[in-house]
Amino acid sequence: MRTSRTNLFRITIFLFAALLITTNVSAQRNQGTKYPSLESQLTQKYHGHFVEQDTELAKLIAANQDFEMLRADEFSDKRGLPPWIRVWWRKQHPEGEYNAEDPTKGYPLVLKEIVEWMITHQDLKPGPGKGEEEGEKERSAVVDALSANDYSPKNNIGNKDGQGVIPL
Repeated sequence: MRTSRTNLFRITIFLFAALLITTNVSAQRNQGTKYPSLESQLTQKYHGHFVEQDTELAKLIAANQDFEMLRADEFSDKRGLPPWIRVWWRKQHPEGEYNAEDPTKGYPLVLKEIVEWMITHQDLKPGPGKGEEEGEKERSAVVDALSANDYSPKNNIGNKDGQGVIPL
């Protein structure tokens, strides 16, 4: 009887210690990493354009500030992706493997074009975007496909269901 109580006590202590260690590790994951403020992200220039206030893009940026999802090295790597787009992508694709050793860090290369499309379509709706009315032609094929409303699965653009939506 005494042995089972001792074992139960040991197991309880072990589980409690394991819980403390895992909680402490996740809390320290990005300790010391200075996250960019929401204001700095909303006033930063992306692809030559600023984020306009009260747009769907501004709301999307504000809704994707869960930077503890990211590794510390993702704030200074050479991919050139804003942290909010990485958080947005990870929320949409939690099954992904975001590995520091992978040159892409686990993100698709198309994310740069998605940011470009978002900044020129801050309402996040298809159609002519900012600058397109003036004849701007320095866009990628992906931005052209997004602007043309062609979200079919054959283009591999859109969400996991192949639908052309940009969820918050």
